[in-house]
Amino acid sequence: MGALIENRTFDELGLGESAVLERTLSWEDIELFAVVSGDVNPAHVDA
Repeated sequence: MGALIENRTFDELGLGESAVLERTLSWEDIELFAVVSGDVNPAHVDA
């Protein structure tokens, strides 16, 4: 595996290179998605 290089834009990637985007999902993310999508069913958002 190649060296880890951070803070590059999509346009800066060369042919054959790849990138990974990672994010930790928070409870706030889940609540906001429920509100935006209109799916606030307690079966989906009740912890």
